[in-house]
Amino acid sequence: MTIEFKLATQAEGTDYMTLLEDLTVPVTTCVPIATFQAAQDEEQLGDGSIMPVGSPSADWLFPMLTPTEYGSLKDYAGWVYVRTINDEGTYGDYLGYLSFPISPPRIKAGFMFDLTLHFGMLVYFVVLDEPQ
Repeated sequence: MTIEFKLATQAEGTDYMTLLEDLTVPVTTCVPIATFQAAQDEEQLGDGSIMPVGSPSADWLFPMLTPTEYGSLKDYAGWVYVRTINDEGTYGDYLGYLSFPISPPRIKAGFMFDLTLHFGMLVYFVVLDEPQ
């Protein structure tokens, strides 16, 4: 499977979703470790079945980044379009809110370690062709 992690600001729109390695400051030190949560919680219904509750979310863990790469990603804080791995193990396109840790990760030997980006309130979308 090819690596297709992409980002675009909400203002840029889906046509400008860019691979991490193609950003103005490329993010190439490492590939993020992606996790996806289809719902925030589960509730048991009266019939015993389980219903997911809450919007999907995703996390990207970067084991190591340069401060310049961190700055490049930080430019996307807020509402973004994101392509990430979903709970089916395939890539999906979403609109969501990208948040960063309150404190930047520690720096050692010129690298930042263990940065987790959180994408919350994800909404799956599909771009349909316009009618002819």
